[in-house]
Amino acid sequence: MIIDDLLKDLKSRFSLIADPRKGDNTTIKLVDVFLNSFAIFSLKDESLNIYVKQFKQRLPNLKKLFGIRRCPSDTALREILDEVPPESLQSLSVQYIDLLFVEGHTDCFELNAVNLKKHFYVMIDARLDALRQAFPDNGEIALREAMAAVNVTSHAGEAGDWPRVEAMFARLDALRQAFPDNGDIALREAMAAVNVTSLAGVAGRLAKG
Repeated sequence: MIIDDLLKDLKSRFSLIADPRKGDNTTIKLVDVFLNSFAIFSLKDESLNIYVKQFKQRLPNLKKLFGIRRCPSDTALREILDEVPPESLQSLSVQYIDLLFVEGHTDCFELNAVNLKKHFYVMIDARLDALRQAFPDNGEIALREAMAAVNVTSHAGEAGDWPRVEAMFARLDALRQAFPDNGDIALREAMAAVNVTSLAGVAGRLAKG
């Protein structure tokens, strides 16, 4: 997914989040507040105040890249975001992390950081469970779940996180039983087994050496 497509998709998802504000305090749309927040994160400004002060100077580029036209004050930005339920945005992060694992792009992250890795895995588990419950008979979604599970298994094996590997094999086994005629899911389980066997062999040789 290229950056233009990502931002277009992100903006459409932002627009679906309900605005908790009431009355006349909605001159700046919530989606614009989210886009400004995303721009601050992307530009790595040291503070909201710096971003707001440089907004007019950066406006042509912000408009072109992020589709931003207006910016609230730093205080207003904080106050607006404080009213938004955190789970509304957490669900977005789960969807994009799900996409990263399915497409095999997680190598761009430093997954050796234990806390970050666990944070990813918890969200991925929650997302996969939600998909299974929402679409129990959808073979395509089941295949995507299997692909994600294979990727997680590989990363967990490299990190020596064998309980996580076991949990992913349990997930793959459940999928294979639920879709016994889906050869692609069985193939993904076999791929995971081959990957883990190789990793376990390497770990064993390192332990002996």
